[in-house]
Amino acid sequence: MGIQERVVHKLGLARCFNWRRSVTLEGRRVRIPFQDGNMLTENEPWFTPYLAAFLKARAGLFVDIGVNLGQTLLKVKCIEPERHYAGFEIASECVHYVLELVRANDFRNVTIIPVGLADALKSVALLSDSATDSCASIVPGFRDCNYKRRTVALVVKGDDI
Repeated sequence: MGIQERVVHKLGLARCFNWRRSVTLEGRRVRIPFQDGNMLTENEPWFTPYLAAFLKARAGLFVDIGVNLGQTLLKVKCIEPERHYAGFEIASECVHYVLELVRANDFRNVTIIPVGLADALKSVALLSDSATDSCASIVPGFRDCNYKRRTVALVVKGDDI
């Protein structure tokens, strides 16, 4: 996070400003939105070489379950811009952010499906600490966390999609 983002957060004004900043990832220039207080950051640099090797070895659609703010989407599109990508994301604020990330970079062949996956169509409690919590879960006790938020969300049977 740059100084501009830190100052805006410190002043409590993060939800008042939206902008984009450019970064280079895998030799490609991409635009990262700062939107409604959310901004994608690189926190898994170790994953990129493994993902690149996987993409090279396997052709076809890349399916991402739990898109969050688009960390994997961004890597897939920087490594193989024409690769088809389908991402499932249950948190509406994450979906909103990722759609802006796709627009900002004019990514093609991307489908974002705004539901979670489960064994049947039903509403569930999404447990999280924030609207874009990367540790959020619909499985109580899955992580050793005392979640602060409980949001109703829709899940569908993956085979039905």
